[in-house]
Amino acid sequence: MSESQIPVGQDLHLRYDATLPFGAKDHFFHFLHGYLIPGLSLGLDRACQRISFEDCGPLMNPKIAEACLLAGLELAEPLPAHERTSSGICLVPRWDNLLFRLDGSHQTQAEVSSFREMTERVRLLLLKRAEEACRQRSTLTRWQDTEVLVLKRSPEHPYYAPTGNARFPKYGNSRRDLLNSGQIAEYLVAAGHNAREADMGALPLWEQIMAFRNASAVIGARGAEFAHLFWMKSGATALMFATPLKQENNASRSLAEIFGIRFVAPPVSGSFFSIEPEKVLRHLR
Repeated sequence: MSESQIPVGQDLHLRYDATLPFGAKDHFFHFLHGYLIPGLSLGLDRACQRISFEDCGPLMNPKIAEACLLAGLELAEPLPAHERTSSGICLVPRWDNLLFRLDGSHQTQAEVSSFREMTERVRLLLLKRAEEACRQRSTLTRWQDTEVLVLKRSPEHPYYAPTGNARFPKYGNSRRDLLNSGQIAEYLVAAGHNAREADMGALPLWEQIMAFRNASAVIGARGAEFAHLFWMKSGATALMFATPLKQENNASRSLAEIFGIRFVAPPVSGSFFSIEPEKVLRHLR
């Protein structure tokens, strides 16, 4: 069923579009921009009574609950298999597909304007509610005081192990890793910057949003954490150390172009690497 066919106020059951030849709903970048954010937008636009998502695995499912709490939407249980042909099921548009640039092209001004207009309502609402949630939990000052965010990749989770249930194995620091992220944060602090090393996977969604929203720069290895460029302020810097790929999707660069973020992606050799802190500081200047 298409969005236009779903009556306003009806329960909304959201289906992930697995027909595209890339991405999986249990991997964060595709989960956030290909399912969660556009799904929440549909729920808000249709003023649904309740909303449900498919199972996205043990790490993504809590983010669904946190996001619905921020959006003010009641989360329902996923539909049983025998009910998945009933009314109210909606195929969610894959906004991550709008970010991919496999041919290396850049976002046009028309595409930038279209993406910003399409996402503005849900983006501004979640930013506002995330700030309120952090203030209520007395954690907002932590992120307001963080000038430079150094990303520590999350440890492997059994779900993403070769013997796990994820569609594509590997997660966090088992896929790639900036090995000396802690050293870089310490060096930047000694150089006079308010820097903080943080593992996004260990934080609730509202903390993740505020961490990126308040940072003037974010540093890390190529990874799904850069999906959070969606929340950053125009003029901020994203420093993503990236191993050259045979086919680069340029999705993080697209987010940076759309939201006016300075994007720097110095090449590195291998998936597990260290960077001289002095080199990081030079890139930030």
